[in-house]
Amino acid sequence: MPQAYGFDVVTLANNHLNDFGSIGVNFTVQVLKEAGIKYFGVSYGNFNSSQEPLIVEKNGLKLGY
Repeated sequence: MPQAYGFDVVTLANNHLNDFGSIGVNFTVQVLKEAGIKYFGVSYGNFNSSQEPLIVEKNGLKLGY
């Protein structure tokens, strides 16, 4: 799993996200949620709305995705 390598945020915005359709997207999001990994780059559940930005704060520094 990515968290074993120190990843706690991943992007899903890429040209292959939908290669396996909504089943693949839903599975990916489910696995990330269960692993406690934050993600950005996809409007999960409502594809007609824009995604809220992901704001992560670490050591007093805020990063927005």
